[in-house]
Amino acid sequence: MGTSVANYKVELNGSKLSAELAAAVEGVTLEDEINLPALFSIQMNMVNSGSGMWRGTDLKSIKPGDKVKLSLGLDKLQPMISGEITALDLNFGSIPCWTSAGTTCCTGFAWEREAKLF
Repeated sequence: MGTSVANYKVELNGSKLSAELAAAVEGVTLEDEINLPALFSIQMNMVNSGSGMWRGTDLKSIKPGDKVKLSLGLDKLQPMISGEITALDLNFGSIPCWTSAGTTCCTGFAWEREAKLF
């Protein structure tokens, strides 16, 4: 029996994340409930460890209103949510990071959802 590996893919405005932003991803979260709009968050490290420069703070890389498509899965990715970024949260703790949070574009249309089995 093989080992399953959790994986994700984030598309921003119809394109894959740049190499720099993809390397900055610390975590991806999806919350999908029957009676609420689906929510997602993408946590990213704000400091480029190679150059020591800040990234994403100019609101050119990622900003509210940007379209996001999130795919998740074990070994094989499945499209899970298409939505838009509704908020950016900054945290200047021991590891400066920012979180892009968003919701589905079709909030309130729970009957269009499809169950995904892994």
